[in-house]
Amino acid sequence: MKKRFPHRDTAEPITTAELWRQWESRSLMLSHTDTSKLNLTRKADVYDWLYSIGIQPDRYMVRKATDYNHIEIRFSHAEDLAFIKMSDLLPEQKG
Repeated sequence: MKKRFPHRDTAEPITTAELWRQWESRSLMLSHTDTSKLNLTRKADVYDWLYSIGIQPDRYMVRKATDYNHIEIRFSHAEDLAFIKMSDLLPEQKG
């Protein structure tokens, strides 16, 4: 049977895993050294840090590596990543 109101069909919501893949190009890796210098021991600390510098919670995702050696942050907007890199908010990196 044909649907009576096809204009009312809604698209399936995008999953977190799909967004994580889509935002791969806007990724920031924080090493164990970076997180230690910034006092970011938990994911909640990362959320608080990002919020304190003015990045809203719906504009990023955070994942801890399975080996706990780094934290990866992926941003929905490239300007948020650029802001962090240009503002000198991260500890100095060698190399």
